[in-house]
Amino acid sequence: MKKILLCDDEFIIRDYHETLIELELDSETEFVHAKDGNEAIELLAQKNDFDLIICDMNMPSVNGDKVHEYNQDHNKAPFIMLSGDGTQFASEISDFSKDNKCEVVSKPWEGNELIDKILSFLEPDFEII
Repeated sequence: MKKILLCDDEFIIRDYHETLIELELDSETEFVHAKDGNEAIELLAQKNDFDLIICDMNMPSVNGDKVHEYNQDHNKAPFIMLSGDGTQFASEISDFSKDNKCEVVSKPWEGNELIDKILSFLEPDFEII
């Protein structure tokens, strides 16, 4: 079973991501939702068994860059950052662009871009036809 942390301040976005992933993955998946960066960090502090973290960059109080930083220091789970600012911020985050377990997806993404990145982390042998 795969375990994914979905972090976004909008419930509808978290719910959309969960539905999208459920439709695409062949395996059973457990989803854990965090409504902001603070909650995501609290969940990461309690559990270190996530197979993937999908996190919005811009959120009230604690942004996605702090969630990424905590993950890098403690969990090292694969990480997908969703950003309306594109990849511009990635150069500002220490080692983000150098880490092959971290990806940035610009919002809105095109076609299968997000699901392709999710599958590359969770099902690396899966081929999209």
